[in-house]
Amino acid sequence: METAVAFEFCHPRSVLAAAAASNISHVQLSDPAITWHLYFREGQLVYASNSADPFERLERHLRSLAGLLTALDKDVRNEMRSRFSEDGDPQAPGSPTTDLCHDTGLCHDYGAIAWAVQELYIDAISAGTLASKITAEVMEGYIQLPEANYGIKRQVLPQLPIFCTLQIVPFLERVEERLAVWRSLAPHLVSPYQRPYLASKTLARTRLKEDRVNQLSKLLVGFNFRQLGMIVRQDELLFAQRLYPLMADQIILLRSPLFPFDKLPYPRAADSPHPKPPQQPEHQSPRKFPIKSPNQQQP
Repeated sequence: METAVAFEFCHPRSVLAAAAASNISHVQLSDPAITWHLYFREGQLVYASNSADPFERLERHLRSLAGLLTALDKDVRNEMRSRFSEDGDPQAPGSPTTDLCHDTGLCHDYGAIAWAVQELYIDAISAGTLASKITAEVMEGYIQLPEANYGIKRQVLPQLPIFCTLQIVPFLERVEERLAVWRSLAPHLVSPYQRPYLASKTLARTRLKEDRVNQLSKLLVGFNFRQLGMIVRQDELLFAQRLYPLMADQIILLRSPLFPFDKLPYPRAADSPHPKPPQQPEHQSPRKFPIKSPNQQQP
């Protein structure tokens, strides 16, 4: 069963709650900038995604789980992207995109995970870990969406693959706890997609040893905090907290999120408007992700 896209003035949280209380498997919620996908089974959340470069997010989480996913190397990740990403070729010989995405109603990154499990590159337990981590990141943005007009499409998907089941109330409580910590870093940091860089090595040397200055100058070259967490193999929120004193002293400055991450909602206090990230001049062109990590050591 599938409904046509309907435009509704609603709060996204109420859409989430209503879908969980029904037999709906998939809700697609869209505004002019971002499309969100929520998948359910028997009132539990099983996956969430959005259209803000989903394969950047998928590859980042795959790389963070590299120790568990030894069969899923760079070549396989590239194949997942070429088969399933929107800029790939769904009609390429052997492409399963039509079967796993169009016919089943899966968004492209969810279809890619299902394909990797089907091809035995990922076992079901690791796929559950991957799905839950991606869902948690996506829901940090979704639950901050304001009441507004959205295009909403609802589906019942009989072939929905299930890799994890998340009880919505306790899961969202954990997401809210994490958002509270992000909010505590304001006003110096207002988005995990901001991109830190050293104001100057000379200024940094007034607070840091030379080896750490060099380490940070090689690391802070255009990556956002989520990408940096993957590179240094550390939770991005903990990494941001470690850098916070340097941000407060303006030894580390922040550039605004790049497109499309600038379209995502930022952590903010309840009932307050979205803060705008501080604007800093672009002294150099940012390096595009994914690339070879500049340094695997922690700063």
